[in-house]
Amino acid sequence: MKTLKISFALMGVTALLLPMLVLAATGTRTYEGRGRVKGVGVGGVRFEGTGKLKVAGTGTLTVSDNAKVEITGEGEKSVDGDTVTYTSFDGKAVVSGTDVVGNLSGDVKSFETSGKGKVTVEGDGKVSARAWFLTISGWKSLFSKSS
Repeated sequence: MKTLKISFALMGVTALLLPMLVLAATGTRTYEGRGRVKGVGVGGVRFEGTGKLKVAGTGTLTVSDNAKVEITGEGEKSVDGDTVTYTSFDGKAVVSGTDVVGNLSGDVKSFETSGKGKVTVEGDGKVSARAWFLTISGWKSLFSKSS
């Protein structure tokens, strides 16, 4: 088994046929493409696209009104136009659908997205991405790829 380790300081990178990328970084990172992004211990996560966002944590959860939403936990629901907001959210949510938006800002204990679109992650934590075509911007990190 051969291991390749590379240290980067980038403002943007495009990866094609990327089997897995693991980042432990701070700041804001955006992932665009088709695949899966998951993480633990981040400050906020936003999914825009077609697919699913599974998230657990506390804070403010906002979703587009066309999304299918399954909530386990607490939060005060309000609707303003095409946006549904759960303030004082504490629990787990699954947001899914076509052309949907799901956002949890606060303390994201864990999240996983799958599908096609854009995922923005803010704060500290560990994030991994699996995708066929993926554009990543706004990060500085060390990653390992094993082959």
